[in-house]
Amino acid sequence: MMRSALRVVMVVVTVVLAPLMGCSHQPPPSPQMSRVDAIVQKSGGDWNKVSQEDRDYLIRDVGKGSPISGEMTFRAHAGTLHPGASVHH
Repeated sequence: MMRSALRVVMVVVTVVLAPLMGCSHQPPPSPQMSRVDAIVQKSGGDWNKVSQEDRDYLIRDVGKGSPISGEMTFRAHAGTLHPGASVHH
């Protein structure tokens, strides 16, 4: 009898807690990362097609003044960042 009650309690706890633990809510992307995604989409994911204005933004604001960091962030969002990839600077 005690085992049956314990099983019922375990089932109830699982049913109640599963939805709370199973799915984590991701915060919305920051405006800065949304702009990076927009630049990726506009350029078709090709760094060579990024406008000078957008490159300046990626380097100055996203890469904190580093051309390599700006381009790597762009490539990461474009899905073209991989080991051995050459980065232009």
